[in-house]
Amino acid sequence: MTIKLIASDMDGTFLANEDQYDQKRFAKLLKELKERDVRFVAASGRRIQNLRELFAPMGNQGLLDQIDYVGSNGSVVQTSDEELYAVYLTAKQIEKVIEWNSLNPQSADNLIVLSGTKGTYVSNHASQAVIDQLARFYPNVMQVEKLLSIDDQILGVSFIWPHDEVQKYVTAIEEVLGHEIHVTGSGFGSVDILPKDV
Repeated sequence: MTIKLIASDMDGTFLANEDQYDQKRFAKLLKELKERDVRFVAASGRRIQNLRELFAPMGNQGLLDQIDYVGSNGSVVQTSDEELYAVYLTAKQIEKVIEWNSLNPQSADNLIVLSGTKGTYVSNHASQAVIDQLARFYPNVMQVEKLLSIDDQILGVSFIWPHDEVQKYVTAIEEVLGHEIHVTGSGFGSVDILPKDV
């Protein structure tokens, strides 16, 4: 069997704490992959922009053309120089998700994150500490008055809950909206709402 592509998850797999990886070692491996005509794919719940920033140092080695990206949990797929695929939630789907959240008393204090093509949006009640943490994974984090008035294409909606409650909420959202969207737990205390079939 000939290997043509190697894909890796980022957080907790490829990346160590604080978004670190051995850049010198990775550049050496990437050169070897290039010689063997094997592509490397960075796959993550992170936005593509964030992934490109992580691998920008490979540009110094002339290796950025060797890296492709699957971002936003599969909502966007890009090669080093072109977008191959992108799918978004509809305004109606986003409205239903936010309405579901508002009708669930247990959800009152959770954080809602909308990941769009222009930025990442959170409500005004998010603390600066939360915004700083989100900025590690999402680019251009902005607080907004009304989540439903955002003028952007939305790749996904994330709810942040205590880690041990995630599966309960995945199941609850699937029961109500599962036929229209894809719901998944991220493993980091969040539930991600994605377009169907992502």
